[in-house]
Amino acid sequence: MGARDSTGLSRGRQIAWALSTTFIAVVWGVNGLWCKVLGQVPRHEAIVGRVVGRVVGDDVGAVAPVLTVLIGFSELFMLAWFMSGRFARLCAASQVAIVMTMNVIEQLVAPDLLLFGPWNFVNAVAFSAVVVVRQHLHNERSR
Repeated sequence: MGARDSTGLSRGRQIAWALSTTFIAVVWGVNGLWCKVLGQVPRHEAIVGRVVGRVVGDDVGAVAPVLTVLIGFSELFMLAWFMSGRFARLCAASQVAIVMTMNVIEQLVAPDLLLFGPWNFVNAVAFSAVVVVRQHLHNERSR
């Protein structure tokens, strides 16, 4: 077993902790702020419009842009919750549930609008795996 510092993690696990924390924060921050709130990636609004159109009918009008911004703010809330470290297990479970649910819906309703097409789902699974591994490291730190 390698040397441990005050966090209780070995050097390799400290690096994994830092990298996974940064990666998760960047994903939520970029997708929430840049892509949705600031509207810099129109594809996101198109996906929301397609999904909403399936639920409420084809006349989505001004709903998709507003809903996209609200989704962006909810992603920024997820970032803040994640960074707070409060209720970490619930936060990790929520992240995985939300990401996987969103990706299943997007694959079914708007596969042509996804950046990586069917590979988007693989990215969602990989992101979820990072969240789960980081939560495991968090549990080790908390012991």
